[in-house]
Amino acid sequence: MVDELIHWHEGHAAALEARGIETRLRVDPSERSKRAARVDFRRGARIGTVLVWTNGDCELDALNQAGDDIVSEYRTVVTSADLDDAVAWVVARL
Repeated sequence: MVDELIHWHEGHAAALEARGIETRLRVDPSERSKRAARVDFRRGARIGTVLVWTNGDCELDALNQAGDDIVSEYRTVVTSADLDDAVAWVVARL
């Protein structure tokens, strides 16, 4: 799912930026045994993260810095639709 998140970011970053949401992609080096990728999102004081490992483990976080409200969720993503749902969960909280 790491490569899927990378491709998702490549295909959606510009549209999110047009909506006022900044994104940043980070990818672990390929020599690690459990590779991961994450996309950080920011809209004003709201921050979100989608972190995915090669085995499909996925951690979602959303933070409102103004109120220190943090919401987290753990999922397993195995399909592109699962990944889209995970990202949508984070973006909806920005």
